[in-house]
Amino acid sequence: MKSQKRMMEFLGDFRIVGVGGSGCHAVSLMGKEEPCDYVAMNTDAAALLSTDVPNKVLLGKTITRGMSTGNDMSLGERAAQSSSQQIASVLAGSKVTFIVAEIGGGTGAGASLVVAQLARSLGSIVISFVTLPFKSEGKTCKSNAIACLKGLRPFSDLTVVIENDRFLHTVIEKSLTQALKAANHMVLEAVMGFANIIHSSKIDDIRPILSGYATLGYGVGDCMREATFRALNSPLIGADITRSLGAILIYRVGSDTPDEADECMGILSERTGPSASIVWTKQKTDVQGCEALIIFTGVSSPYICETK
Repeated sequence: MKSQKRMMEFLGDFRIVGVGGSGCHAVSLMGKEEPCDYVAMNTDAAALLSTDVPNKVLLGKTITRGMSTGNDMSLGERAAQSSSQQIASVLAGSKVTFIVAEIGGGTGAGASLVVAQLARSLGSIVISFVTLPFKSEGKTCKSNAIACLKGLRPFSDLTVVIENDRFLHTVIEKSLTQALKAANHMVLEAVMGFANIIHSSKIDDIRPILSGYATLGYGVGDCMREATFRALNSPLIGADITRSLGAILIYRVGSDTPDEADECMGILSERTGPSASIVWTKQKTDVQGCEALIIFTGVSSPYICETK
């Protein structure tokens, strides 16, 4: 009980910030699964009002007049800049700030840059989870995403890139609503995994591998070994993981799942190379089997290379 209380107090050092329509929807769903300090930021007043989190910031009230920015990234950035005092106020005291955004639209792409810059200026570590638009969404959305990735680089310690087109391959049998829920669950597990690692040790343990861009793999199996193999072969992975700087391995295991951590570390080391650092955490749950989420840091991909 005391350990749980300490964990809850520790989570107060975190902010999970949803930016734009998709980001706000994501944190709204996350808040129903795990208590934490969630913040929703959007230019769309009506959408923000319906977001089910306690902390909300309406961006650019005098600029967009409570309307969406559409795909105008520069408008989203200006709206956030005009609300910089409000943003800084809700980020104050955060040791680690997680940004969650879909970066094809104007607010998600433009405002995320301002949020990351302000969080960094306040001394926070910044970890961004950004979703790339579908190819079918067109050139403007793709251009926004590339510009956002470029802009985040100086202010985000780590930018975890999730490609919508790749994610669809993992949820073929699910409806769109189920797919979105699965995506948000995956991001939440990653955030809570970071929290557990930092809580049980120190941020200095993972700071050396919080660098550049990251891709991730996700797998479910009857045991840790099976889940690890599936995560390593996940269609979500959009980069050459053999050149990754490090790997953050997050397990959620049932109480009866045998501990195969040592074997799994060896399997992962073979795929990432001997120079990659591996940090891992394991959380017991009341579910059967095992979930494995692997975040490969310091990577590049064909899409990301376009930002250079």
